[in-house]
Amino acid sequence: VSVPLTLGYLGSERFGVWMTLSALIALLGFTDLGIGNSLLNGVAHAAGRDDRTQVRAYLSSGFVMLLVVAAAFGLLFAAVYDHVPWARVFNVGSAAALDEAGPAAAVLVVCFLVAMPAGAFQQVRLGLQQGYVNSMFVGGGNLMGLVLVVVAIQMRLGLPWLVLAMAGAPLLATLVNGFALVARSPWLRPRFHDVNFAVARSLLRVGLLFLVLQLAGAVAFTSNSIIIAAMIGPSAVASYAVVYKLFMIPTLLVGFAVGPLWPAYREALSRGVVQWVRRTFDRSIRLSLSVAGL
Repeated sequence: VSVPLTLGYLGSERFGVWMTLSALIALLGFTDLGIGNSLLNGVAHAAGRDDRTQVRAYLSSGFVMLLVVAAAFGLLFAAVYDHVPWARVFNVGSAAALDEAGPAAAVLVVCFLVAMPAGAFQQVRLGLQQGYVNSMFVGGGNLMGLVLVVVAIQMRLGLPWLVLAMAGAPLLATLVNGFALVARSPWLRPRFHDVNFAVARSLLRVGLLFLVLQLAGAVAFTSNSIIIAAMIGPSAVASYAVVYKLFMIPTLLVGFAVGPLWPAYREALSRGVVQWVRRTFDRSIRLSLSVAGL
């Protein structure tokens, strides 16, 4: 829905800058060192053992680790921001794109870094098999972002404001999601004295394995826009991004079905229900192949 609105308003070059920025942020998903996915795994394992103390230790440890990582990358970005040739990075030529590329990048990076520790609560919900609650908040954040984009267009605001609308609204929804989680389940509230160094080491050890997967996924699925921007220009990224979004629909449909199975598998393995995991995994593979084939 947002593509025809923003493409028509920004023009192909500035829209291409936005899509390239989105690809860069997706590519930077590995900067959490895989801790987010490791946290999901750990919480699901502890839930399978009905160990609330361990769940809280995973959340407290993971949240502090993600907060430290986000702060470190924030300081690094602040240090290099003025030295990055943003016009050359995005291969832009128009005056509007030259002026807006750097500020738009700053807005998106700030939203990304704030969302990193806030996302710990989303991972805990997933680990507790409350992914449907996450989806309601994500859906609400996306709808709010769309409304704010329309408002920004009506007010004739620039690319950084559109980026803030599209990235800031989901971030706000993530923060509210976290507050709602600890308000409804006070025992989950992260506390510094619940930070466990053994749990932190476990999160990092497993996280580094997820980091390899995240890097592979980033290179396979998000590097294209960056390469196109560097080789041809952001206007070509706009054309590519529109088609790419259409071809992502089958992936999203499969993700709706198989995504929630990950924490369910981990909990089932913790409870020793291996046969259910084998049977369900086999069915999920057949479903994925059927949808992708069609």
